[in-house]
Amino acid sequence: MQDFYKNIQEKLPLNPIEEIEEYFLDFIKQKFNNMRESYGLYPLLWESIKQEITENLLNFIKKDISNMRETQFYPVEFEANKCKTLNLDNKNFNLNARIDRIDKKPDTKEFRAIDYKKKTDNGNIFVVIFQENKLQPPLYLEILNCPNKPEVFTSASFYYVEHAAATLGQKTLGLEDYNKISGKFLDLLAFMHKLTLEGIFPIAPNGKTSCEFCNFADICRKNHLQTLRRAKKSEFYKKLRKFHYAFER
Repeated sequence: MQDFYKNIQEKLPLNPIEEIEEYFLDFIKQKFNNMRESYGLYPLLWESIKQEITENLLNFIKKDISNMRETQFYPVEFEANKCKTLNLDNKNFNLNARIDRIDKKPDTKEFRAIDYKKKTDNGNIFVVIFQENKLQPPLYLEILNCPNKPEVFTSASFYYVEHAAATLGQKTLGLEDYNKISGKFLDLLAFMHKLTLEGIFPIAPNGKTSCEFCNFADICRKNHLQTLRRAKKSEFYKKLRKFHYAFER
């Protein structure tokens, strides 16, 4: 995604989508060259994987570019490393983020942050943040908006690449909504920071997708019924549930 958008930045506002689609197909074909040998896949399986990847990405890119032209926000930075130091419970807390994409509206100081996800999350953005603990949108807005800087990040969004609907799959946290939930979000960060400092990494009973990326999933006793019951009764989980709410707009 990064290489593709970097190569067509000048084409985005002007060229018709058909030309960009043609460019994408040539671009991804070059990317696929010699990859089968690298992964050691059977030719028939590799062709099926290539077709699925191409269809998903092309479908996403067309909707993404349509959204860019509608909102007038265009990519200006990729894999952006950003940081900020907070004071939580009288202790310095360093926030670090690598943001998939930053868009800017030309001739303004308005920006937005984008985080790519594979598949759509259930629930609204507040459920995703406080129940699923996917914290990128509020984290980005907290790091990027500083009182002494003229730049304003008006939103941070999840963009879902594998989304079948005709419109762009996204869940967005606007700056106004972030300002309403920032206190609770920072309390959640302080709570998780305290656990980390104490070396406590408890089972999260409601966690689902996080298990797919956990390095300890194979030895975790989360699927052991009695262990799971104890986790649900733990002081950790009682405190965590205080953050499990869907903020009303």
